[in-house]
Amino acid sequence: MKNLFTFFAILTLFSASSGYAQITLTASDFANIYAEGNSYSTYFDVATSSVDIGKPGGGNTWDFSNFNNSSSMTVVMVAPSSTPKASKYSGANYATFVKDSVGDDYGTYSYYHLGNNFEMCGSYLKSEIVAGTVSEAESHFTPFEISTKLPLTAGVTWTQSYEAVVNTTMPPLPPINETDDVTFTRTADAWGTMIIPGKTEPIEALRIRLDERRVMHTAGGDSYIRCIGYEFVTKSYTTVGITLADTLSPDHGVVDIVGGGWGVSSVTDVRDDNSVADNFRLEQSYPNPFNPVTTISFSIPKSGFVSLTVYNSIGQKIKKLVDSELSGGNYQVQFNAANLPSGTYFYRLKTGDFVQTKKCILIK
Repeated sequence: MKNLFTFFAILTLFSASSGYAQITLTASDFANIYAEGNSYSTYFDVATSSVDIGKPGGGNTWDFSNFNNSSSMTVVMVAPSSTPKASKYSGANYATFVKDSVGDDYGTYSYYHLGNNFEMCGSYLKSEIVAGTVSEAESHFTPFEISTKLPLTAGVTWTQSYEAVVNTTMPPLPPINETDDVTFTRTADAWGTMIIPGKTEPIEALRIRLDERRVMHTAGGDSYIRCIGYEFVTKSYTTVGITLADTLSPDHGVVDIVGGGWGVSSVTDVRDDNSVADNFRLEQSYPNPFNPVTTISFSIPKSGFVSLTVYNSIGQKIKKLVDSELSGGNYQVQFNAANLPSGTYFYRLKTGDFVQTKKCILIK
């Protein structure tokens, strides 16, 4: 389970061609994506057996619209201090939680450190493999796994070796201790645009090739696994991940896979129409009233730090749609209120000394 979750939680992106410019994933993007209260929905596909991965370099158009939804899960961004194992992961400044159906405090917590790079510290799982009996698994990575080298652009490659210690308790069985020696190489080797299920508009994306080798040391002996996979990610963390069926598969064209899937964050892509803005403006969202998605347009005449935040009718912060440096221009961002109740919401744009607020109405 840890490998599956990590597979979808550590991606990164890029893109160009046909008017699309290459993009760079930065620390501010991760801070925006992993902000407390955001969420991430992952859909797993066990039916698709092959996919076209394009080619190294630019000009790719990846079409994943035919992926199947075999199962899904929702990842919620939480404060590390609110988790049951906060003291065990003191180096983490971000955390996520995947709830188990057994109860509110059952599920998987994953811990991350965002600094010069985006790193995974480990995870904690609480479940009931046997009804009425609590099972736990705790993993720690030394040093932290560099999931994403920052800033990430096309051509960036990084290699790392780390130790993953996993301690599992499943009463009445004795504790199980495993130590894995992991070495991987990740390369942002291609960029272009991709389409995912439910989305008709292409999104700029970066392709990352993952080559991971893992030696697992257990009481029963050692075992070796090698995995080749590809990850496709956008600045808002719309992602696609696949695992190749053959480690000798080429890095282009149609390849066989043993698993894949896609994910969508509650953070939305900020689209720039590349035109010049002559003033600061925040437009009325359209459509309004809406259900459940509306588009907010705004303009900034010069580069600067921009925040676009949504509040409910009593002034509680609901969601940060933008929280990063932007170049001067005209922008559009979507507000998806699928998980919110009907009512009046306010969205506020702040950049430098400019602050403006407008109202929108959600009707379900």
